[in-house]
Amino acid sequence: MPINGTNLFGLHQYDYKQSFFGGNAPLSQAVGYPLVIGLAAFFTILTLLFVQIDKHWGGTKSVARQHQRAICVSDLICSAELLFPDVQGVAGPYWYAGAAVVQILCFGIIAVYIKRRAPTTHTVLEIVHARWVTAIIVSGQLILGGSAVITSLTGMNIYAAIFIIPFTVVLYTSTGGLKATFTSSYIHTCIIFIVLLIFMFNTYTTNHLLGNIGKVYDNLAKVSALNPVSGNRGGSYLTFWSIDGLKFGILQAVSCWGITIVDQAYWQSAIAARPSAAYKGYILGGLLWFGIPFGLATSLGLAVRALDLPLTVTEAGDGLVPPAAAVALLGKFGAILIVIIVLMAITSSGSAEMVSVSSLVTYDLYKPYVAKYASSEHLLWISRGAVAFFGLVMACVSVIFYKANINLNFLYFLMATATCGAVPPLAASVTWNKTGKFAAIFCELLVPPQNPLTCTPAQPKKAIEKEETKSALDYAEKTIWIWCIVLTFIFIFGWPLLALAPGVFPKGYFYFWVILSFIWGMIAAALAFFLPIIESRFIIFRVLYSVFPCFPVLNRLGTAEQLDSDSDTPARKDSQDSLDSEDAKLKAQAAHQLENARSTQPLTQDLVPPFKVSPSDA
Repeated sequence: MPINGTNLFGLHQYDYKQSFFGGNAPLSQAVGYPLVIGLAAFFTILTLLFVQIDKHWGGTKSVARQHQRAICVSDLICSAELLFPDVQGVAGPYWYAGAAVVQILCFGIIAVYIKRRAPTTHTVLEIVHARWVTAIIVSGQLILGGSAVITSLTGMNIYAAIFIIPFTVVLYTSTGGLKATFTSSYIHTCIIFIVLLIFMFNTYTTNHLLGNIGKVYDNLAKVSALNPVSGNRGGSYLTFWSIDGLKFGILQAVSCWGITIVDQAYWQSAIAARPSAAYKGYILGGLLWFGIPFGLATSLGLAVRALDLPLTVTEAGDGLVPPAAAVALLGKFGAILIVIIVLMAITSSGSAEMVSVSSLVTYDLYKPYVAKYASSEHLLWISRGAVAFFGLVMACVSVIFYKANINLNFLYFLMATATCGAVPPLAASVTWNKTGKFAAIFCELLVPPQNPLTCTPAQPKKAIEKEETKSALDYAEKTIWIWCIVLTFIFIFGWPLLALAPGVFPKGYFYFWVILSFIWGMIAAALAFFLPIIESRFIIFRVLYSVFPCFPVLNRLGTAEQLDSDSDTPARKDSQDSLDSEDAKLKAQAAHQLENARSTQPLTQDLVPPFKVSPSDA
């Protein structure tokens, strides 16, 4: 509706309003500060508790397959995914999710090549010299978008929100390290999916303002007739024939390469994962992530137009589309839910960015150039200091963005523009062995010839063992390529072509569209919640036996041999086991070479340790 007009559907509280929020927060500051600080403190304590339980009874450092999927989903959920639902109709939201999921799937290819060619690496900068801009802009986007939403909903001071949010992330990231980020990833992902389903069911089944798919369709058709969308077929919100939607889809498909490939946080998860978990985690993780922006846009994004809410361009640019719809549908409870999922997204993605930057500082600056043979404990303190410093940088950068009137939309495309140039060399660094001559000469001058990233120490092994390992890696590489090609075709060409066929969606097609988003969201939520529990069932049984030793059956269940639940055939199981065993063998060989070098050469000789401290220790 035009600003300063009457609401088309009799919601008179929005008549003649110049904006939806207009400086009036649905929650008071007396609620806002305790809510934000209390939630942050609660989930910080909960995350650290789970970390200590796993450290004491679990004893694992690698990331399992199903846990990797939750980590992938959580790392990808930043403020933009939750606050970017488009108000131009069904085309924009789909392109946001569909074009971005392709890069997530393709990153699984890089994950496989990392395990093949750089199994002992800790950061992407140990493979090539990359740029830091991604982590800074991503962090600024997280804090700026989240603080704008929290301020609009709670009335908190914007500067207080900007500094409180990263402080809580620093607290549990510096104390829990990489394991804390992995644990929080699962918790936050489950909460976000639960809130997503609440919004979807409320919009289309229970809410008195909308409550069913047919009414949403009728309202959107009425709004389209009275206020048509420029560039859309028939001026309708219910069509894929949208010029602006297509432009956005092209920009999204291109720009997301930089956002994904150049972000050390994604590489961190791939490096920490088991070889058999890496590529499967990114395939299913990308498909699970798709359900979040797709479901939020289908529910809250369309609800804004179906209720004819007076949302201004500035409010939409600040990411206030979902908060406006949530408040209109659920009142203060909707505002609380938005605050919860925004905090979950910020803390989860923010912790991943902090760990990635601390790894870069520790393993690519401090250890190579300041203290080459620093102990693990010394590096741990350096890493914690880097986390605290980067948390302060995150807050300061967010303040600068806010004072410069830079909103979430601008930051999103700035991040893509600033990082796309680094995509080809980064991707080629692990996937293409035919490096150009100038790059080869340049690297030869800077990289020691005994660097373990360019030369893996050879050890005698039986030919049949080598053939099995190569076969396992070839199987993983072939599988991820097939999945990426098929799913890319589906999301970029197949799905949009099917959506173009009906022109303006008839009511039956809109029913199908909404039901599909429900099915996708519910299946994704179930998989994200239950698969990590199934994968970690042996650790859970061991913890329960430690608490309740009177039940010996728990001990038997906890010490039982864990079978690979994802293996359909013995051949696949052997391939996955070979992937994991090769990773362990390469690290053992590197450690053995280091011991021999230290025992046979003077300590003053300039050695490059081929096996570094695990980033999980940091």
